[in-house]
Amino acid sequence: MVYKEFIKKIKEAINQKKYTLKEAAEYAKIDVSYLSKIISGKRNPPYEEETIKRIAKFLDIDEDELLFSAGRVPNKYLQNFSSKEILLCLKQYLFNKKFL
Repeated sequence: MVYKEFIKKIKEAINQKKYTLKEAAEYAKIDVSYLSKIISGKRNPPYEEETIKRIAKFLDIDEDELLFSAGRVPNKYLQNFSSKEILLCLKQYLFNKKFL
């Protein structure tokens, strides 16, 4: 699955803020080649929530929005919902963003 919205958000923020991929990768504590592959659609977004949060913080993107666009449900919401409810909400979010 290509995470188009995730990729778009990162690309736009990097260009808008005039950062390099290397700067973003260093802040997120990931390899620059890995970030490059994510942006080119060759790799999925990071699995770790903290990594995505670091990317969001560096690029001034809403953490929850970036997590959802990466197909992740923020941990702070997991304790409040059943797995079925989470999947339903995520599917609705993705459908609204035209990921499906």
